[in-house]
Amino acid sequence: MLGTAILWTHAIAGALWIGASASFVIAGLALTPRSDEQRRFVERGASRINGLAMFSAVVLVLTGMLNLGRVFQLRAGSLSPAFLYVLGVKIVLYLAMLMMLGAAMRAITAMRFDFAHDPVPRAMRTMLRAHIATLAMGSIAMILGLWLVGS
Repeated sequence: MLGTAILWTHAIAGALWIGASASFVIAGLALTPRSDEQRRFVERGASRINGLAMFSAVVLVLTGMLNLGRVFQLRAGSLSPAFLYVLGVKIVLYLAMLMMLGAAMRAITAMRFDFAHDPVPRAMRTMLRAHIATLAMGSIAMILGLWLVGS
C-alpha cells in the first residue's frame, strides 16, 4: 500500500509540474504584450508558478528514488535493459526540465535588475519558451512513466 501511495504521489507531482507549465503557457499566450496585466502576471504570478514547479520537481525526484528502490527490490536487482533505457531517458528529460525551470526563474531575477529597458516582454518570452519546452518534455516523461509502470 505504501508503494502505491508513493507511485501516486510521484504521478501527481509530475502532473502538477506539467499543469503549472501549462497554466503559464495559457496565461502567457492570452495576455496582451506590454500590457499592465502582463506586467502584473510576470511580477506576481510567474514566481508562484515557478515555485509550484520547483516544489513538484523536488517531490518528483524523491518519490522517483523511492519507486526505483522498490522496483529494484521487487525484481531482485534485475532490471531489463529496456527498463533502464526508458529510465535513463526520463532522467535526461527531468534534468532538461530543471534547466528550463532555472531559465524561467533567472528571467524574473534578470528582469528585476534591468532598469535600462522594458524587461517584462523579454522575461515573458524567456519564461514562455521555457514552460512550453517543459510542457513538451514533461508530457513525454509521463508517457514513459506509464510504460515503466506497465513493464
